[in-house]
Amino acid sequence: MKLSHYQAEGFYLISKLSESGFKKKGVLTAITIVKGDAMIDSGGYATDAGADLAATFIGIASEAIDNSAGASGAKDVMLIPPFPQNKFSVPCDTLLIAQTDINELIDLGSDSSHVDPSDNVTTGWAFVIDDIDVSAEAIAACAFGYAIGHFEMRAAQS
Repeated sequence: MKLSHYQAEGFYLISKLSESGFKKKGVLTAITIVKGDAMIDSGGYATDAGADLAATFIGIASEAIDNSAGASGAKDVMLIPPFPQNKFSVPCDTLLIAQTDINELIDLGSDSSHVDPSDNVTTGWAFVIDDIDVSAEAIAACAFGYAIGHFEMRAAQS
């Protein structure tokens, strides 16, 4: 699938926002959030997810928020919930995404605004690759291409 928008970093909503809309969450103290970052809950406040999706994953920041000088909860961030019907594009890091990666469940890359196609997830939150974009335009914007997909929670297999 060829995308019409290529962001340098972060998750970009490419589907219509589900009927449930945004969720609002207070931001942790001393943090700056970038639009498109994967977010987790930390003590009841939103913070960026770092390099791994965790059980506390709560969604994607729909806006940039600077709370670098504020107390926890001084500012709120609007989040796009990780519902499976919410489809995103996201740049890859460390490895060129390939057709064989479609349907894989992957984790974040080196930060909360990229994914790593080689970091497969078997339980918990994962980004499911539905399609990829490695067109000339995609590679010009991000050398490793773009994953297109949605989030799912996978329980441990019994």
